[in-house]
Amino acid sequence: MLAATDPILIVGAGASGLVSAKAFLSEGFTDVTIFERREDVGGVWLFDDDRPAEGGRGAQRFPSPMYDRLVGNIWYRLLELESHKFPAGAPEFPTRQMMQDYLLEYAEDLRPSIRLCTNVKTVYKDGQDWVVNSTETVPPFKCSEQRFRAVILSCGIYDTPDQPDIPGLQEMKERYPDMVFHSKFYRNPQVFEGQKLLIMGNGPSGIDIAAQTADFARLPIIRTIHGPPEHACLPDKRIEDLPAVAHFDADSRSAHLIDGQVVPDLDRIIISTGYRHSYPFLQRLNESENALVTDGARVHNLYRHIFYRPDPTLCFIGLLIAAIPFPISEAQALTAARVLSGRLSLPSDAEMRRDEEERLEAVGNTYKFHKMRYPLDADYGDKLRDWCLEAKPRKEVEKLPVAWTEERRAWRRMNLEMKMESLRQARDQNAITGSIP
Repeated sequence: MLAATDPILIVGAGASGLVSAKAFLSEGFTDVTIFERREDVGGVWLFDDDRPAEGGRGAQRFPSPMYDRLVGNIWYRLLELESHKFPAGAPEFPTRQMMQDYLLEYAEDLRPSIRLCTNVKTVYKDGQDWVVNSTETVPPFKCSEQRFRAVILSCGIYDTPDQPDIPGLQEMKERYPDMVFHSKFYRNPQVFEGQKLLIMGNGPSGIDIAAQTADFARLPIIRTIHGPPEHACLPDKRIEDLPAVAHFDADSRSAHLIDGQVVPDLDRIIISTGYRHSYPFLQRLNESENALVTDGARVHNLYRHIFYRPDPTLCFIGLLIAAIPFPISEAQALTAARVLSGRLSLPSDAEMRRDEEERLEAVGNTYKFHKMRYPLDADYGDKLRDWCLEAKPRKEVEKLPVAWTEERRAWRRMNLEMKMESLRQARDQNAITGSIP
């Protein structure tokens, strides 16, 4: 489909972008460029220690949702890439700093291809080329326009916070500007000393933030939920899980729950309800009949969560949630590289449409469209590997997606209980030493 010398742009230098660059280089493409709007590689793992004001990015700042004392919830053996192992003695669940260091090392040989502090403003198709306008995020804020034959979007899924549509919430924000904020802007628990908190959501960040702030905030920490947690979460008498919020009352600074309970006199409300898909630089496509994003719940018109069906030279890597990210993103990138080089062929448009429709019938037009818990993630990874094995052979040594062997699947099944045991050990150690987890 594309020549080896055709220019390829990868947007984002997080894990998905880095594995994409190596996948395309291993496929024989020689002109691969990565645009990264932040000051270094690492994506979501690149820590920004100052919590910026929500709603404003100041002087070209693009904070990630990473917080100070984050510890991962995926065993490092499942995360690590075949070509880049974690150091000997790594803990089962790496800290955010270990993850950042891991990606910095992995990216070292890609440095000549990476343009840091480069923010993509618009992307549109002109003939056979994708026209990309970008702006440097540091003085003199130079603007540039370049043409690429393919664009690989690896910008992550943790950029645009989800804002629940709950009556009274907007009034709370307007009357008390510092009261309500999204978990993306949480950094450390000390700032909540003595405050009465309401945390909305029990995903990974809602679980962590409740546990961390319980050492400082007024007890109990109130956490509103829609169901039992899907992630590792220890019982904690300091945290009270209650039903979802029906509406807020700004006059009394209270939350009225769907079961009739009232939580009064709130000091802070932390929204931990996830993120929405948003690609403002694709405005022209989003205004077309083949829009990619409508309400932000999912990305439309994709085949196998990767290829933009109307024009497969636009690809998405790393959209899946609840899956094991690094090896799955690598499998997607290796598949995309083989398709764009012409060694693999896409099915007919009708078959690609049918693939999306079948997924919609299974999970609905919601955020669950890109959600793949085990065993769906392992099955998906193996399907991509099998597809890659169908590619026309090359003389060079082939780089293949990881195989989801029975051993690896057993690791995946054990991951949740391993994380629970890790939390229990940390809790017991903290009880002995009196340290803050």
